[in-house]
Formats: sequence, C-alpha cells, structure tokens
Amino acid sequence: MNDSRSPAPAKVSLPGASGNAAQASVAAATPIYIAVDTDKNQSLIRTQSNEALPTLYVKAFYDQAHTQPVASANIVFSFCPAFYGDPRRGGASTAGVWPLSQTVSVVNGEGSCSGFTTGVCTGDIYRQESDRDQFGTAYIYAHSTDISGAPFTDDDKPRMAVFTVKVAVKPVAAGDKCRLIIAGGDNQFLPLGNKLPLSSPLLAVLINDDDSTIVTGVPIAYNGFYGNKNTEFPNLSQDQVQTDMEWSVAATTRNGFPSSSRPYTTSANQGTAKASVPSMPKVDTLTFVARTASSPPANATALFPSSGNMQSTQPNTQFPHNLTTATLNDSVSPATPLLGIVVTYEITSGNAVFDYTRTVAGGEITQISTTKAQSFSGSSYLVPSPYVSPTSDNGVVSITASTDDAVHFATFILRISASAPIPNSPSSSSDTYYVDVDKGNLQDQLLRTPYEVALTASAWTKDRQPVSGGSITFDVQPDTAIGAFNNTAPSPIVNGIATASSLLPFSIFSSSSTSDYGTFTVRAYPTGVDPATAAPGQVAIYTERTWRGPSAKIFLINDGQTTSPGLAFHTRLQAKVQDSFNAPVESVLLTFTITSGATFDINDKPDLLVDVSPSTARVRTNASGIATAPNIIAGNTTGDVKVQVSTPVAATQTYTLHVQSGTINPGDGDAYRIDVLTGSRLSMSKHGQASPQFALTDTTSGRRMPNTPMQMDVGNTGGASVSFSLTDPTMQSTTVTTNDEGIALVTVYSADATGSATLLASYPGADSKTVIISVS
Repeated sequence: MNDSRSPAPAKVSLPGASGNAAQASVAAATPIYIAVDTDKNQSLIRTQSNEALPTLYVKAFYDQAHTQPVASANIVFSFCPAFYGDPRRGGASTAGVWPLSQTVSVVNGEGSCSGFTTGVCTGDIYRQESDRDQFGTAYIYAHSTDISGAPFTDDDKPRMAVFTVKVAVKPVAAGDKCRLIIAGGDNQFLPLGNKLPLSSPLLAVLINDDDSTIVTGVPIAYNGFYGNKNTEFPNLSQDQVQTDMEWSVAATTRNGFPSSSRPYTTSANQGTAKASVPSMPKVDTLTFVARTASSPPANATALFPSSGNMQSTQPNTQFPHNLTTATLNDSVSPATPLLGIVVTYEITSGNAVFDYTRTVAGGEITQISTTKAQSFSGSSYLVPSPYVSPTSDNGVVSITASTDDAVHFATFILRISASAPIPNSPSSSSDTYYVDVDKGNLQDQLLRTPYEVALTASAWTKDRQPVSGGSITFDVQPDTAIGAFNNTAPSPIVNGIATASSLLPFSIFSSSSTSDYGTFTVRAYPTGVDPATAAPGQVAIYTERTWRGPSAKIFLINDGQTTSPGLAFHTRLQAKVQDSFNAPVESVLLTFTITSGATFDINDKPDLLVDVSPSTARVRTNASGIATAPNIIAGNTTGDVKVQVSTPVAATQTYTLHVQSGTINPGDGDAYRIDVLTGSRLSMSKHGQASPQFALTDTTSGRRMPNTPMQMDVGNTGGASVSFSLTDPTMQSTTVTTNDEGIALVTVYSADATGSATLLASYPGADSKTVIISVS
C-alpha cells in the first residue's frame, strides 16, 4: 500500500447545483446514472479486515431508465463515512476502506475498479443473526464526482451505485486481568431537563491487560443518572437501547452514530455515569462526564471517529492507516458538516508516537510534539491525523481528537499485538499435499439446522498417495448466506481423510421477497497454507445452500403407472423441485425410497444419479429442477407400490404405482393419456401470469411423447380475461409442442378482470384435461 492516502476529495455539489463531474463526452450538466453490474458481481461483499476487495464492476447510462450507455466518461469510486444525508444518522459506515477514492474510465457504458482494501471495524459494529460473528459495514459508491469528503443527498441517490462491504469480527474471551477504557461518549452535553438521549452513546471497551487484546462478548453495566441499565457489548459497542423514563444515559442507533434529535438542554446540572463489568469485580469502574450549558452553543462542534479506529498492528510495525475525524455542527438537527475546524490529536495512553515523515493528504498537519499534533482541512469535514507508530511491544493506544469548545470529543482505540497468526506456505515442495472434495458438497438444509453429511476432504501427495499425518483447515466464505463449524480447530488427516466438525447455517443475507435461500462456500486446505496464494489443487471448494424454511415444492412426474408382476414400469419416475417463486431449483439432492413391493434397477444409471440400492436412490435435480430415478422393477405380488421422494427443504411426496395381473392398459382404452403436472387449479393475480404443465403419454408403451403438438384452449366463462398473449387478450387458442421429456409447458396471462377461467388441453386419442384458473 502506498505511503500517502488518496488526493483530497472534491467538494460535492449541493442539491440542484451542477457537480464537478469529469465527463469526457457529455455536457457538464448532463447527469450520469450508475448501477452495479450484477452480471459480473454482486453489490454485497463479505470479507475480513485488511483483505483486498474483488474488482467492482458498474454500468453507466445517460438516462435513469438505463437504456442509453455512456460512451466515454470518468467516474469516481469513493468510500464515504456517511451512507445518507447527515453522516451521524441513517446508515453510516462502521468499517474502513482504503484508498478513500479512485477515478476510473467508463467506455461503452461499462467500467470497473480494483485495488480497494478493507480497513478495520470502528467501535460501533452490531450483532447480526449470528451468535458467532459480528460485522462492520463500509459503503463504496460509484458516482460522477468524489463524495468521500461530504454527505450526499436525495438528488444524488439515483445517479450512484453502492457496494456494501461487510467486515467480520470474532468474539474474544476475557483473560484473568482486565481493565476498562473509554472509547467514546465522554465529555458531552446532557439533556437532563427533558430526559432526551445523549448526543453520542457511551462506549467502554474491555481490554485484556496481560496480552493487550480487546475483549468482545462480555456484558458491561452502565450506572446512569436516573437508574441502572445493563447493556451487553457483544462487539465493542452496546446493543440498541430504548430510552425510557428510568434511563437517559445512552441511546444509539445501529449505524455507528447517535440518534439524538435534540442533544442539548438549558439545565445547569452536571452528571456522571459509570461503567463496570458485573462478573469481574476486580475491574476498576470507569467514569463518563456529561456537561450542560444554560443555552445551547450557536455552533456546537461535535467530533466523531470516521476512519482508522480500532486498528491493529504487530510490534515495531506502523499502523496501516492514519485517523480521520468527522467535524459537525451539532446545534442544528440534523447535524451539518463543518469545514475549517482545527483538530488536536493527542496520544493519551499507550506506547506510540506520531510519525511526521509520512505524507498525509486531505489536510495540513502541524507538529506539536511526538504525541500531540494539530490538523486542519479546508475542503472537507474529515480532518486527518499523522500516522501512528508503536514504540514497544503489545499494548493498547488511546488517542483523543478535540477542538476548542467542542461538545463531544472523538476517541480512537488502537491495538499492538504479536498474537495474530501469520499464514504461511509449506516449507518445501516435499511438504506439499493436495486436497479434494470427498463428501458433503452441494447440500441443502434449513436455517439453523446442521447439515446432514459431515464435510470430509481427501488429502494426497503429489504421487496421489494418501497423506499420513498433518491437518486440514475448513473455513467458511460468506456469499448470500453464512454458516459456522461447531469446532474451528484444524481437522487431523487420518488415512488420507480429514473430517470437519458439524456445520450449521445460521444466517441468510438475501431478501425473503426475492429468494427462499442463500448460499456460501467452504474452503478446505492444508493447515498453514494461505488459501489466497496456495498452489493449484491445494484448496477444495464446497458449496452449501440454506433455506429459510421448507418452502420448496416437489411435483411428481410419471405417477400412477401400472405394470405386471416381475416387470419394469414403463417410465422412470421423475420429480421437479421449485421454490416458492415457482422457479426450478438445480442441484437439490432428492432421495427416492421404495417402501415395499418393488426394487430399483441398480444397473440403470440416469443422469445425476449419486447412488442407488434396491430400495433407495439419491439423485440431483438438473437445470430444469428435475431429478430422474432409476427404473423400478415390480415384485411378484400384485398391489400398490409406494415410493417416497424427500429432501430436508420440502414436504415429502409419495408416488402410488400399481402392480396387477393380466394385460395392462394404462390409458383405460385410450391410445394416449394427458396428465396435469401442476394441479387442476391455479391462482393468479390481475395482470399476472401462470404456467400450467401437461404430460402426454403413449398408453401402449407407457412412455412420454416428445416433440408432439397439443391443442390448448381458454374459456373465459367465469368473468376473467385470460389469454395466451401478454398483449393480445383475444388469443385464446394455441398449439404447444411437448419438449424432449414429453411435457407441454404453456403460459397464460390475465388482464384487469377478476373471476375464473378454464384451460382445456387436448390431443387426438386422449381424454382432454381441464385446469381451473382463478384470477384475483
């Protein structure tokens, strides 16, 4: 990473004013509308601190409808502490990204940016669904101007693409000796008279005094001005507190900034609040001071940590980022950015000094001493500090940012520790071994339910001999979901196989309005190898899927067949899996189980068959969501044969097959048979669509008829207006040809009338079938 930060951010235009966009081929006043290129990347990125981000791809248009690609222009990818409007309210960044901005070119409507690295989480990262992980959030915007130095407005939102970066943090256990330090909320005005919340939450951080690590997951009690309130700090910050008549010390939002709308009072009283750890009586109590004034200051300056807080480094290694402080006018609501504020940075505890030899962009630094400096920025409300260098081994460094007459100071906590492991590669090629997926890949499971099959990995030498000794590390890489192993310790290799502990899916990040499930991957690699730089073949990848509930649906295909004792049924059983949005789901593992009266033909191998025994077959669904079981051979007795098909994420369904003596005629005398695969009744909304499916079978052979035209007719006898055309409501007859599997798929569309209609499917030599369609 370069020694200097990115150039000073450009001043952002106010609503209604033209920005300083660098647009090569359009007029200066022409806005550019930028969107995430979802074909190449997602807008949600999950990572850990100090990791490189993947390339970010966007599309740029001259119109808000995204129909006119930009021929040529420059745009800026910016990290902005403020997600929306007032940088202290409504979704502020709680993790850092470096550099603060990068300018890239857009050509023919497409552009990309690489080179961003995640920073560390600030003090107000909050609990997600997981009991194991917490996340800080950073926001990167692609815009026609650099917005890293000022909040943006409603007018900016349609013209910018946003990437959300989630940075994971793990809980840390408390040692035998701990101490509390102030990390925020001290020295601020108290609204005693109206019992309103403070301008900033109180924030105490618990430190392991022996190894200088910051403790997470330990509750901290706050003894306030009007009563007691226990608040758990699961991840360096308190959970959201609901202010009531008995509690007026702390109120916080989930975005790293206070929720106060009236931070001042005319009361002349002065109060204090104390933080303590109830379960650790030897930890000294911490005192916060709150001040009041007879009248609110006209231009009350409040300082808040913007970036660089909660950094870590190893002994004798400079902290990777300098600090920036946000300066705001807190006498108005919402608070507004203040430019031209002189901020004093002072190292108040810990063994570290300021390094004035490194260039800092975005402000002017004045050296006062090795532990004290002043900084000024005339073009941004973000004021930078000098870089910070440790002067000894392990320790925690506290730095305060202040200014004259400030109503709220900013406190930064930095950590020096040699305890962090450093990934390393095997010492020599003779130590190299390779890893393959063995079992547990491509599983489906309900949220918060362990996966049925434990993940196992096979380890081989370069000569493809099983590895003896050593261990495999399994780790989870989030995508639209995340999971965790019961035990994260490396798994020993025994006879070439390493088995991971129980894997639990615990959170889905995708919206329930767009998806029933989320996915994540698991990496398996030799312990000690960095998977990012590992040799080819050393990292095995598993893909796992978790569902919010058993919302998948199984549709039976080829049910109801009849054969004679000892003979095979004419057609393989098939099952189609759809989600609640009626979309087919690929790679679902279905288990077909014959309860009695028949057996699977273990020599029959349909596509995507995983394994088969006389009574059980496991098959995956294809891209159309269809799984095909092996042939079934009837036993020597007559009667019904029941075959169950199941998966953890759907209700089990049962086929009923028939074994009877004599000549078999599945069509009851007809040469062909039509089966409705999607049910005899369908529901749809006005201006909606539905897709019924029909199967056409030759009753003599018992096989489906592929590539055969079938007649479809709609009857609007119940008041509805249904047709086969989205634009032509009079199109009420059509011909549909069956696909390679003998299935006819047809789509019907409704207009603006409610009621019912009928859909009649017919074919010469077969009894026609009717589907009732309800429109509401």
